[in-house]
Amino acid sequence: MKQTPHSRKQALLLTTTLALGTFVTFQGEALASCTLTTAPNTYTCAGANTTPQPFFIGANDPTYTTSAGYGVVLTGPTSAFLGAVPLAGSGAITYTDSNGSLIDTTAATAFGGPVNGLYILIGKDLPGDPASLILRSNGNFKASGNAVTFGGYGGQPESGVLDAQFTGTIESTPRTSSTATVPPCPVT
Repeated sequence: MKQTPHSRKQALLLTTTLALGTFVTFQGEALASCTLTTAPNTYTCAGANTTPQPFFIGANDPTYTTSAGYGVVLTGPTSAFLGAVPLAGSGAITYTDSNGSLIDTTAATAFGGPVNGLYILIGKDLPGDPASLILRSNGNFKASGNAVTFGGYGGQPESGVLDAQFTGTIESTPRTSSTATVPPCPVT
């Protein structure tokens, strides 16, 4: 498809609108099932949820934990943009689920496509504190999209670590994609 100056402007406008809309819409206090439990950066995710959780940006070095009974199960059409549980933060992010939480989007669609489960967006390095993710979960992740997704937005240098340990199940429905993929690597 040949791009014209007009189509490039439309694409830029759409991209800018989506990015700005995400920024404006999701800033602020804890929303939905994750709430601040210990200031300034410890959050607890609680409750059985049947709607996608809003994109939640924690304070620097956020720690997310689950309480007994926490989970998100989505069915039918939904507005889950990034995933059922999208979380973010800068510095070291910790996500701990020792309650066997269920994140399930196998029966859900968003905008006509599959829905991701847990989505963690790793932010920028902080002074003396590299952008990192430490994830410990005995939960179960089942998705029509990617069951667990890690992304980054911090730029260079990203010098932290990704340390993920799963003892529950991770299931994604096979699908085709036009994006580049990375070969599978072992996850402990």
